[in-house]
Amino acid sequence: MFCYKCGHEIPEGSNSCENCNSPAKKRRRVQTRMVLGIIIFFIGIFTGIFTERILLTENSSLLPNDKFSEIKKTETEILVDFGNNPTDVKEEAPQVEQKTETIVPVALETAKTPEDKPIVPVIEPAAEPVFEPAIAPAIEPAIESVIVPAIEPVKSEQSAEADIAYFPNENEAKEIETAINVKLPRQKFAKSAIIEESKGNNYHGIPDAASKEVIFASNRDKVNGKLTYQCYAKKDGEKEAVKLFDWPGNVWTPEPVPFADKIVFSSDSSSPEHIFLIDRNTQKAMALTKGKSKNMMPAVSPDGKKIAFVSNQKGRNSIWVMNIDGSEQSIVTSGAYDDREPRWADGGKAIVFTRIVENLKKSHILKVSYPEKNITKLVATERRNWLADVSPDGNYLAYTRSEGQNGSKNSIVLRELENGSEEILKLDHASENLRPIWAADSMSFVFHSIKKSGRSLHRAIFIREKN
Repeated sequence: MFCYKCGHEIPEGSNSCENCNSPAKKRRRVQTRMVLGIIIFFIGIFTGIFTERILLTENSSLLPNDKFSEIKKTETEILVDFGNNPTDVKEEAPQVEQKTETIVPVALETAKTPEDKPIVPVIEPAAEPVFEPAIAPAIEPAIESVIVPAIEPVKSEQSAEADIAYFPNENEAKEIETAINVKLPRQKFAKSAIIEESKGNNYHGIPDAASKEVIFASNRDKVNGKLTYQCYAKKDGEKEAVKLFDWPGNVWTPEPVPFADKIVFSSDSSSPEHIFLIDRNTQKAMALTKGKSKNMMPAVSPDGKKIAFVSNQKGRNSIWVMNIDGSEQSIVTSGAYDDREPRWADGGKAIVFTRIVENLKKSHILKVSYPEKNITKLVATERRNWLADVSPDGNYLAYTRSEGQNGSKNSIVLRELENGSEEILKLDHASENLRPIWAADSMSFVFHSIKKSGRSLHRAIFIREKN
């Protein structure tokens, strides 16, 4: 009998080969098995890793791309459901839970006003127009309440109301930038057109280029049985104006916020007068100012991020600036005079305002750089110069001049800022014309005129002279 492995003869009565089962051969077999086991082990590891990467790689030919499309789509749907869009997080102010009491506006009784300051605009030339109220009327709530938007006082911290406050991004802000101080052919007055002529007073018309409409205040309707100023809008080409929202008190100097369907205005619905922000779509409102000081005449910056306004927080009326949500309020002008009627200029780098030297008789038009706070004089004469606005291209100043000694006989003057030349515009609508506010293209402005029936809104249209 021979061994089938090595071929040696196996002795009779034995079942094993002495040659194959020698100690040396056994050791070699054990070593060989160990080496083979190790090699097989590492081959298994590398094979697993390689296989895993092939199967889970997006570009693998083993897993079709449409499967990854389904996976990505599922992930996107999850993010949208929970509002985790990264761009939305950057643009929206963080929501902060406020523990503030909600003010429930109620019907208002007739306010008692000082003898020299009426509550609402009057058409007598000698009277001080209400669109620049000097003293907030004292308001006493009546018993019966009315349904109005909920008003919540704003906190001093940033982002008091994420769904009300709005911060346009940089790309949107660039859309409103215009060429400042670019020399263009002189423009001359061509004609004027009626925008709104109805019973009562219509004033402070703001041309909104984005919505192709004019935002203004009018007292054509009654609130609780009394003529009260409310906010209206009239689109280009439309016959009827539309009231944008109901408010329990007077709505003064309403201004649209660029890139957002929101309106900033001041009102006597709380005492003293304060500034509010309301969303046109949701009708949600918030108070941007609060406290014992009077805050009025808001003007929104071209990028929609800042509001210039008038406040007597320091005792006298001064020009202030705050964020669109009411935070970071800071004083811009100070001194012994009464500063009011702010309008943004130089693409948001300056503010034009009126400095009253002698009430109803003498006032100057000044410009303060922002945030540097350097003041320069634009118009300073012995007359009452007021209600000024600089054209967005920076070339012209339109303002109101009072020829009468008591603030009457108002006309609109066009001043060329480069050389100081002036022209009294013959608008031919009434004996008095006030409050020019430029359109975005600098080729027209909206103003209001005084007639026997009240105040009506008009547009002054300009053309460029040929070189």
